[in-house]
Amino acid sequence: MGNLYYWQPQEVEEEGDRGVARPVLDEPLEGWQPATYSLRGRAKTIRTYLPEGTHDLGLALIDLKNDIASRLQVEADEARGIKWNMAVSVGASREIEKSGEIQWERESKTLVSQPQRSLAENDGETSQQVETAILEVMNGAENLRLAGSSWVVSDVFYVELYVAVYRPLRGGSFVPTPAWLGRKKVVVNVATRRNHECFRLSILAHLYPVADRGLESDPRSYTQHYHSLNFGRLDSAYVKVKDIDKFLELNPGFSLSCWPRKEKEHLSPVLPQREKSRTRRVTATK
Repeated sequence: MGNLYYWQPQEVEEEGDRGVARPVLDEPLEGWQPATYSLRGRAKTIRTYLPEGTHDLGLALIDLKNDIASRLQVEADEARGIKWNMAVSVGASREIEKSGEIQWERESKTLVSQPQRSLAENDGETSQQVETAILEVMNGAENLRLAGSSWVVSDVFYVELYVAVYRPLRGGSFVPTPAWLGRKKVVVNVATRRNHECFRLSILAHLYPVADRGLESDPRSYTQHYHSLNFGRLDSAYVKVKDIDKFLELNPGFSLSCWPRKEKEHLSPVLPQREKSRTRRVTATK
């Protein structure tokens, strides 16, 4: 997802200096740089350079934490969901014995966090994920020292964010009815290819059944009842499984279960029936 290095390492002029030479650039760069794209624009690499003379990895990442979280949240909101991880380019040094003398060996290293998934409007979850990524990078720096190699981070050059569009299967994704399930004549699958309101329309199809079986999959059959459900601040076009409890709170009287299709001719509940005492019971597949 983009080149990690746009530079060539150079020797440190001062003898005994434990630092690693900063990347050689046409001109000094600081702050976020224009993104580089791949996978036809569905993935990007975003880089920010640290000020020259940055040596403390922990302090540098803490200073950047809010900035990184804000940047990722913007990306998540625009793409409706992203998968990302963080990489930090550092200089590392260690003492080695060479020809009977103790010398400093210097190399550039890249410390990488595990992938994370961030969705739009996630109420601060991205900030917590950035904290986790920072801890993983710091653990990577510690492992350099403890794994028998004795490398110590002595310089911090830049931070990169690898960001890709993430589209989980959820409410809003229309999936044609499998033939084996359609033959049972027990499923109403409203064709929500344009308005992405499959959760809303699934509930309405149960509450307001259409006499003509040929029209029950047409979303226009439920237009007059469209606003009869209360979604509060939930995005009705992108309802996630974790949102269903909130929906039930907003709509007393409903009982709902969710059954995703895991494999051919097999259904297993991801959400067992809630509020069984309620009179309106709906079973949804996704």
